[in-house]
Amino acid sequence: MKNNTKDIITIHIINSVKGGCGKTAFSLFKALELAGKEKDNSLGADMEEASVIWIDADFTGTASRVLFYGKDESSFQTINGLSIEKLKKEDPELFVKPSLKDKNQLSFGEKYIRYTVNDYLEEKIHEYEKMIIHGYAFYAEKSTDENAEGKKFSYGINGAIDFIFSSPDMENKRLFNYGEGLPTVEIGRFTYLMKVLMTNLIEIGRTGTKASEQSNRISGYKHIVIDMPPGDDAYSGALLYMLRQLAEDRTDEKDCRIEICLYTLATSDRGHHYALLESLKDILQKRENYKHKETVYAVLGEIRNGEFDKSTLEKYINQIDEIDKEEKEEEKVRIILCEYQQFYYENCRSMDGLKMKPFAYKLTKLDRNKKKNEVN
Repeated sequence: MKNNTKDIITIHIINSVKGGCGKTAFSLFKALELAGKEKDNSLGADMEEASVIWIDADFTGTASRVLFYGKDESSFQTINGLSIEKLKKEDPELFVKPSLKDKNQLSFGEKYIRYTVNDYLEEKIHEYEKMIIHGYAFYAEKSTDENAEGKKFSYGINGAIDFIFSSPDMENKRLFNYGEGLPTVEIGRFTYLMKVLMTNLIEIGRTGTKASEQSNRISGYKHIVIDMPPGDDAYSGALLYMLRQLAEDRTDEKDCRIEICLYTLATSDRGHHYALLESLKDILQKRENYKHKETVYAVLGEIRNGEFDKSTLEKYINQIDEIDKEEKEEEKVRIILCEYQQFYYENCRSMDGLKMKPFAYKLTKLDRNKKKNEVN
């Protein structure tokens, strides 16, 4: 029986047993997809409200801040050469008539935000608002017409996304390592602080709150996308358990209910293949222990175009069907094919220039009859 809830906030947990399967790329693609869907419902004409926040929880191995935002203010200015303020000046209609295209690029506000979630967990800052970064996903197309400078671009906003990055610095990463006499962030304190953070973000989603002094942007988060660390160490295990408990505690909540979507990733690599199947068994076993029922996805991530041919897809689907076979009323595991990651890697992760370039992606749901349907 479904509750008549005023608000539903979905936490999207992006996980993988092994590293190197495109977890960060998929988490970004998912955030972009969600932002594009939500914009017509939640964004005003000035495009100042974000319904999606993306959190980098890969505390020990992340590079996302360096890739998307810049490690320091000078690299931030280089990567984000086309900032939101500059876009507004070039095209005043940009935020009034948004349109959706299949090539994306990230852009952030003019003001550089130095704080990361590591600063929060080390308790250097206590105001979570200080680490929230406002961003937009937009597309840029070169027109056939040329202006005096020889270039004319048409821009469109896909959606607004807020970000919380982890620190890329090794001394901050070491705080989450055991052994070698290095200091650690204590698990209990880590769990408490992350619970406080998540509770505040959920409250923003329920009520709508001014997110920071960077702008007057009002954020009402309906989707929280979390890029988890690969594997299953003590921190990721504690974080996942805490998120499940938050959802469990609000199962019967009238005003605001939490839903969890859990994504586990793999490539066509045999090691990833085996790890995915074992991970799904474990996830489904734990799923039965909770009153809330998570929506579970197996994500097949293409690192190179065409990696999942028909034969490979059929193998994955058949083996996931074997795990799913005991459930007659519903599919416990849904399958998504994440395509065009190669384009993302070539344009966003290469050393050929520091500026973020447009990239494309495609998320396709695979049904049990081995047909492709676009994800709704």
